[in-house]
Amino acid sequence: MHDSSKRHTLKLLGGSTASVVIPSSIVMAEAATRPTRHNQFPQAAKRRPELLIQLVRSTAVSEDTVVLRNTTNGQLVISQFMPGTVIFDDVQCDLNEAAAGKELILQPGQVMSLRTQMAPIDTDSVMEYVWANASTQPISGDVSLVSLGAFMADGRAVVYPFDAPAAQTPFPA
Repeated sequence: MHDSSKRHTLKLLGGSTASVVIPSSIVMAEAATRPTRHNQFPQAAKRRPELLIQLVRSTAVSEDTVVLRNTTNGQLVISQFMPGTVIFDDVQCDLNEAAAGKELILQPGQVMSLRTQMAPIDTDSVMEYVWANASTQPISGDVSLVSLGAFMADGRAVVYPFDAPAAQTPFPA
């Protein structure tokens, strides 16, 4: 009798927790899937990013590239990208997967490139992502460039869309 009343109480508590969590996650998922033209991080977009990230998507070659550049005067140690998934056009890219679970160390001004895979969008497996359509620039019929910025927070690169000037790329040729 005593155990069954405990079980009943735990079931009620579990159900009430789920009812609180599920609606808020549905609202967050719906808000995350709604594309917007304005920047998701307006305050961050007004300042120069500590880390510039560019995704180079080419239909002419099978491998796509992520290019990272440290714009600070100090060393950046990146343990994780938050959010790690970038969605633009009809594809998604996982920055953390491109880093292969390794800690990335960038010296001041250093540029690093990583190979990545652009995959069809799968919103069932992705909870948080950066919507980057507004930061996508077509270079040619086969090549697109997505410009992102990031600021550092305790070893994590917090990623946001970044409007780089269309006439020039922030990376040296």
